[in-house]
Parts: sequence; C-alpha cells; structure tokens
Amino acid sequence: MDLKNSTDFNNRFKALKAEYDARANCTGRIEQSLGNLILPDMPRGPEILKSMIESLRRDMNGVSALQAQLSGVAERMDSSHKAIVSIQKIHRAMCMSDQRAGPGADDREMRAPTRQ
Repeated sequence: MDLKNSTDFNNRFKALKAEYDARANCTGRIEQSLGNLILPDMPRGPEILKSMIESLRRDMNGVSALQAQLSGVAERMDSSHKAIVSIQKIHRAMCMSDQRAGPGADDREMRAPTRQ
C-alpha cells in the first residue's frame, strides 16, 4: 500500500510539475513580449508596461518559492519511494529463503541424532 501511494504521488507530482513548468514558460514569454512592446499612443505607456512586468515578476517569485519547497518534498518522497522498493526486495528475498527452508527447519537440524 505504501509503495502504491508513493508511486501515485510521484506520478501526480510529475504531472503537476510539467503543468507548472509550461505555465512558468508561458509567463516568461509574456513578460518578454511586454518588455518588447511599445505603446506610443498611450499616455504613460512605458510606466504601465513596467508595472505589468513587475507584477508578473512578483507573482512568479512567490510561486517559485513555493515550487522550490514542493520540489524538496518531492525529492524526499522519491527517496522514500526508493527505500520502500529496496525494503520490499529485501523482505521478498528473506521470505523466499525462509520458505525454501520450510517451517521449523532450524529445529529439525538441532534435534537430529548425531552419529558416532
């Protein structure tokens, strides 16, 4: 169950990160376009554009800080996922060797008569 939850989280996070990256790239292109834009017929056009660019930057800085925190959580989740997979492999290997030996194998060896 833990492995499934971890896998689900990883998949959802990858989708969320891809969506975030696409939107951040779009915002970057908009910011660049606004920087290249000239509004000659608009009074205070350059001031308006500067204000719009600054607003976009402030919004992206806030989102970027949260995204960095979320990436840290995702890295720890990925490490946990890898640990769960390793633990399950070790568990399977240990259980398989126990099953091959059969129940009480250690007891039978200890009780076997010794030949002289």
